[in-house]
Amino acid sequence: MDISLTDLKLRRPLPEEVGGEQVFHFEDTQSYRSFCERAKAAGYDFPNCLSGVDVGYGLRSVLHLRRLSDKAEISAWLDITYKEPHAPSVSDLWGGLEWHEREAYDLVGIHYQGHPDLRRILLEDDWKLHPLQRQYDTGGYKKEGWEAVPWPDWDKIAQEKEDKRLAEEAKKAARAKPAAKEAKEAAGGDSPKPVRPRPAAKKPEESNDSGGER
Repeated sequence: MDISLTDLKLRRPLPEEVGGEQVFHFEDTQSYRSFCERAKAAGYDFPNCLSGVDVGYGLRSVLHLRRLSDKAEISAWLDITYKEPHAPSVSDLWGGLEWHEREAYDLVGIHYQGHPDLRRILLEDDWKLHPLQRQYDTGGYKKEGWEAVPWPDWDKIAQEKEDKRLAEEAKKAARAKPAAKEAKEAAGGDSPKPVRPRPAAKKPEESNDSGGER
């Protein structure tokens, strides 16, 4: 990995592969901003996309980056709460993201701090809501009885994932034992013991009676 992660607060024990990309998951806004600065310095010069997502327990800003020199791709996720939906803008690092951040603000409600012109881009200025949040239906009305799901315990999720991986490995090992035994039996059981070579037969002594006395 060519981006230093020292002193950054990653939320999950990532990066991990998601759809062929390395994903870095943050809840700490300063760590997210520092990571983006380091990614820019490491040559990630092309922002594929930035979008906002309502994940049910809060909002997420999703940034996809590419380095054109070697086609390397990474993603940075930043999770924020509904009550404090603030994320640092990265439009000063990649100018093309200025409109992407405006769209994520307009539709999902993420406030990008430091953005030079954060205002609605698709909806009229007098809209009071952000229609792609889960609390609203497709008509823009608040859903009755809607509640956010609890914030995930990522450490617990990571442990469960690791336990599942170990259990799968144990199952594979258990399945492999009978298969190895069957293969052994099919080959004739245990390997035959090496056969010791028989000692060479002794040559008969030559007879001496041809000219001798009896």
